[in-house]
Parts: sequence; structure tokens; C-alpha cells
Amino acid sequence: MMKLRFVCHVLLDLVSDEGLSELFQSIKDNIEFYEERHKKHVPLLFSQGRTKFKLGEKYERPPFHVVEE
Repeated sequence: MMKLRFVCHVLLDLVSDEGLSELFQSIKDNIEFYEERHKKHVPLLFSQGRTKFKLGEKYERPPFHVVEE
């Protein structure tokens, strides 16, 4: 993470004075977005609960044919 922070500071230093206000707004928007997600602690991919499941029957999948025109 420290390397990324360093690179961000270097890139920030390369931005012209005209681009600083737009860069400020972009960084502010990113901070607000990630701050919201961090506060909620919402898992993005996996739930915390357990899911019961039952294995189905095994069967052989029919062949898949592609017709090229």
C-alpha cells in the first residue's frame, strides 16, 4: 500500500494547476464512495449465513453443436 500511496503523490505532482480542481472532485468522490462501503461492511460476494443444499441427480449433458453459416 505504501508504494501505491507514493505513486499517487508523484502523479498528483504531475497534474497542472488547471487540472487540480477536477482532480480534487474526483478524489473527493472516491473517498466518499469507499467510506460509505467501509461503514456498511456489506460483503460484496459472499453471505455470512449458511445455505442448505441438496445434490441433484447426475446426468450426461447432451452434445452442443454449433452451426456455422
